[in-house]
Amino acid sequence: MTQQARRLRARLAALGAVGATALAAAGVQGAAHAAEAPLPVVITGEDRVDLSLHSDNGDPTEPQVDLRLDVPGEEFEGDGEVPSVHRGEYTIRIDARGLKGVARADLPCEADGLVAVCTGYDLYAGTTFNRVGGIRLDLSDDSEAGDTGKIVVTGEGEGLDFTPLTVDVRVGGPELLNR
Repeated sequence: MTQQARRLRARLAALGAVGATALAAAGVQGAAHAAEAPLPVVITGEDRVDLSLHSDNGDPTEPQVDLRLDVPGEEFEGDGEVPSVHRGEYTIRIDARGLKGVARADLPCEADGLVAVCTGYDLYAGTTFNRVGGIRLDLSDDSEAGDTGKIVVTGEGEGLDFTPLTVDVRVGGPELLNR
């Protein structure tokens, strides 16, 4: 092999190494970019509650709405420490001001009137280990058949993308359905 052929071969090898390094770096950067995409979190719970006018609204100590967070991934089914999918603070806001004059709401977490703020840190795959709390709804002195209201539940946290939940509340729902 001539000296010129050896130089050409060395240059091609170096160019190939540079190309491979560039591709590897682009792949790592692409993976890092994909890792920065926000984690989708769905706020789950009953999306409709019909309150009876005849006080048949279930056990007064039990909530009608059980709020949980649904996080992608396979739920942990074993013993020991549950691995978290996301580490970082998040806030869930429960706004029940839409029930004013319609029904009374017993909210979980720290509540200021008809607005509650719940905070958490770790999120786990699935819903089992991501319970926010329960909402108990009862008739108020102003409740009348046909009254409707809403509870809006939203969330926020760095690196998280929450899908909100709206709970529609209707007074006299069971009785109105039978007519």
